Amino acid sequence: MAEVTHDEGVRQLAADLGSGDPVRVAGAIRDLNLRWQKLDDAAVAAPPAEVLDIVDPEVSEDVAVAYLKALVFHDFVPPVDPHDRLRWTVHALLRHGGSRFATELALRLADPESFGASVTDVLELIQEAGLPDDRARTAAGWLVSFLLGYPRCRQETLAVLAGWTRREDLVAVVEFVRPQLNPDELGLLGSGPPS
Repeated sequence: MAEVTHDEGVRQLAADLGSGDPVRVAGAIRDLNLRWQKLDDAAVAAPPAEVLDIVDPEVSEDVAVAYLKALVFHDFVPPVDPHDRLRWTVHALLRHGGSRFATELALRLADPESFGASVTDVLELIQEAGLPDDRARTAAGWLVSFLLGYPRCRQETLAVLAGWTRREDLVAVVEFVRPQLNPDELGLLGSGPPS
């Protein structure tokens, strides 16, 4: 069996990302995640988060976590625009994320050097996108919960949450994290202690 050259591998990776085939797309995203770990980045353009929409829902969070890591660490050609990385990350969180994706994203946001966006940037984009279904509300709830666990992120997270008490879809996230908040923090959000 002939060995695949680096250039052939890059061409196959690009073809798989654009194939529209759920199995090939999932495999290509996982490959991107492995390549940066082996310092073998492929000169391919970053795929927008919509490629995740065709992946089998049974594996979509695993693939979304690999996608997030690739967005953060892979050296795409051309480089990923920071605003695109942010939009694609939020899309992946709200459509395919769960607790594992939220954990990974919170970890990146707790280290501003590794993601290049602030907690406020991400939470405001979530607010702008809205939380149309239970999956999105739960994924956002997990993210906010994990962010509250990082002392560096807690005050910034609370400042954004204060604006979330006036929209029904966002109130679900506030309720999700209510048990983590002390009475003073609940007061800042304009809510009393849990009933």
